[in-house]
Amino acid sequence: MVNNILPRWEQKLQSYRKALTRLAEAVEEMNKRQLNDIEADGLIQRSSLPLNWLGS
Repeated sequence: MVNNILPRWEQKLQSYRKALTRLAEAVEEMNKRQLNDIEADGLIQRSSLPLNWLGS
């Protein structure tokens, strides 16, 4: 069971990669069409990178 648990740094790296993927999706959507303010705010919030992954 212990072997199935990822080290903390790997968990953080996975979270970081997932956030980068979301950011790329948001940028792609913004490039397709003009978003209204609510949509833009939602995409920005959805894709916010977990910047605290470095320090904790």
